[in-house]
Amino acid sequence: NNLPLTAACDVFALGIIFYQMAAGKHPFESEQYGEVFAHILTTEPPELCRVRPDLPQWYCDMVTRALQKDAGQRIPDAMTLMQIIQQNMPEQFGDIPFPKTPGRRNPARMLIAVFVLLAVLSTAWLIRHRVWLTPQPPAPVDTTFSPNQTEDSAKQVIKPDTNRLAHAPTNDQPTNHQQSEDRSTATPKPADQIKPDNRPTTLFVRTYPWCNIYLNYKLIDQTPMAEAIKIKPGRYVLGLQNPSYPSFTDTIEIRPHQQNKLFYNLDSIFVRVDLNVIPWGKVYIDGKYIGTTPIKSPIYVTRDFHVLEIQNKYYQSWIDTLDTRNEMVIKRSIQLKEKL
Repeated sequence: NNLPLTAACDVFALGIIFYQMAAGKHPFESEQYGEVFAHILTTEPPELCRVRPDLPQWYCDMVTRALQKDAGQRIPDAMTLMQIIQQNMPEQFGDIPFPKTPGRRNPARMLIAVFVLLAVLSTAWLIRHRVWLTPQPPAPVDTTFSPNQTEDSAKQVIKPDTNRLAHAPTNDQPTNHQQSEDRSTATPKPADQIKPDNRPTTLFVRTYPWCNIYLNYKLIDQTPMAEAIKIKPGRYVLGLQNPSYPSFTDTIEIRPHQQNKLFYNLDSIFVRVDLNVIPWGKVYIDGKYIGTTPIKSPIYVTRDFHVLEIQNKYYQSWIDTLDTRNEMVIKRSIQLKEKL
């Protein structure tokens, strides 16, 4: 979100590491590498104590605080996080002193050690999980792409996350490039002698509301665009991101010899779910944890069937199926019943 880097950013990274160490998977796991960042901005990870019920509650609470999207609600720095661990595991730490008023040298050494540990663990995770176990993401957009290269990259399967990530239908038909004819003779050239027109054309994207624009998972601009961008004809994966909505991707075809203009209204793509839960409850959509009511930010889902579940350990769980295909906003007022 182009915000300045602070110590709270390092705590967020440590929260990801602690979550994965306990759960055995990334909290914002995704099939496509570029979509991880979209999930970080728009989704909440599954509640750790639901994934690992055997974990102590203090550890789950610590990781949840470390992964708060609002830096003001996050654990402020690595020193505070270490103090939380020491308070709950004194036998492991012994009498390691933590200065009440950090000096100039010790905190710096501590931060350097944390950075080194974070770099080593992050590198190891990326090598293992992104290079060895999962397919590589599509190459970043390059205006030197040829149509054939673009078609090959577009054939990679993009699996949708029906909870918080929407994908427009993809067109798997081969690209029909405009063919030129040799005007000196009446006989057309053989197909293998006809070269596609790869001269750059233009693309202009309008959205409501504003969005960051990605082509093949590379940030290229932000709406409202000041001017059209130059791009070669072919097939691309267009991504739109706004922190208040789930991420959206669409496979687009850039045509030669024309101005390619696209418009997307996120309010017509997604459906907002407004919930009023009495007294309160943890919200799950399609089994994925969204948050605990009252939820400050809007909840958006794709136009489909979704299973809504409200949980409170003192009350009976509430479950309902939402049909959002023809709705703009779905409102639910839910009164939980006490357990018998």
